[in-house]
Amino acid sequence: MGKVKTRKRTRGRHRVKPTGLESVADASKEQLGVDAADHMLPLLEKLCSPSADSRECGCACLANQVLHPRAMPLLMKHGIVKRLGSMLVDESDAVRLGAAGCLRNLTIGGHRICADVVEEDVMSSLVVFFRQSMDKMQSSTSADCQSLKTQLYSMIEQALHLLWNLSEGSPIAMDIFNRQNLVPLVLQCLCPLLYPMSMVVAAAQCLYSVSEDNPHVSRQIAKSAEALQVLKESLRCPGTTPNHLLLHVVTAGVLFNINRYLPIAAKAESMHAITQVLSSALDVDVQAQMKDVVPALTAHKSEFESDKEPEKVMEVKTILTAQQLALEILANLCCSDGGALLMCLVHGADV
Repeated sequence: MGKVKTRKRTRGRHRVKPTGLESVADASKEQLGVDAADHMLPLLEKLCSPSADSRECGCACLANQVLHPRAMPLLMKHGIVKRLGSMLVDESDAVRLGAAGCLRNLTIGGHRICADVVEEDVMSSLVVFFRQSMDKMQSSTSADCQSLKTQLYSMIEQALHLLWNLSEGSPIAMDIFNRQNLVPLVLQCLCPLLYPMSMVVAAAQCLYSVSEDNPHVSRQIAKSAEALQVLKESLRCPGTTPNHLLLHVVTAGVLFNINRYLPIAAKAESMHAITQVLSSALDVDVQAQMKDVVPALTAHKSEFESDKEPEKVMEVKTILTAQQLALEILANLCCSDGGALLMCLVHGADV
């Protein structure tokens, strides 16, 4: 249908080297090529340790290493995927969280890596991990300590990102997502008044991905009054932060994906809401925001080089992500169903 896919995979940070000298990151990669085995194998052995602390430590260390292309062949050769997959159902929540985060980073590597992960039947462990984490969240009470809740929210967020990566990168994973009926669970996470925004946005992004060119999920959402109400509340969630802006745009993307399956009477209302959100997102003056970024980068140059971005930079990146997605949805909207949607766009909002 000529849809423009979200450029979700471009997560790497490009570091400009004005001096032309080798960066610390590049030097690390060169060293990795020299003694990769000596460095990696002990970390892989930690994953099999009887100590939960050692397994957690191994996951934390490998979470960064899997981002290095030169490390990937060695890690894959020694069965990192199978080891991490089994750790998604580890008895320790901290280990499960670490394994999910490591797999999330691993699956950023593209469709080929996602296919390898799915072939190792990681989806089975992931579904169990996600369901059990959701059960714990539903059964949690106000008496539970905040640190345990924070860890639980982080586990669910990592599971959502991993489901998103695998479903987008593997048709087999998408089929498993459909057969396991995970949409209701993901929708439960779409409640910004109850849960952290990072987890809510991850849920919306997962729904956006799995509802694109997937009639099974699109029909399931479109035919459920409860699901549509959740999306409506997410779309109207009060808040002016960049994360709220991104949540609104991604939710509008989900509504656009399912629009063809909505009842005729609901289509016009849906398109009107979509165009209003797109208009609001594109009205944000990101250039004005950028004026504060340059001083922030200058003041925190050493911090930025160590991958700890100033908050202002992160906010601007979130706004740019939301606006890019808004433009992609708008382009898809203009290319689908001809004049009917264009008329709706013209009369529904001044984009």
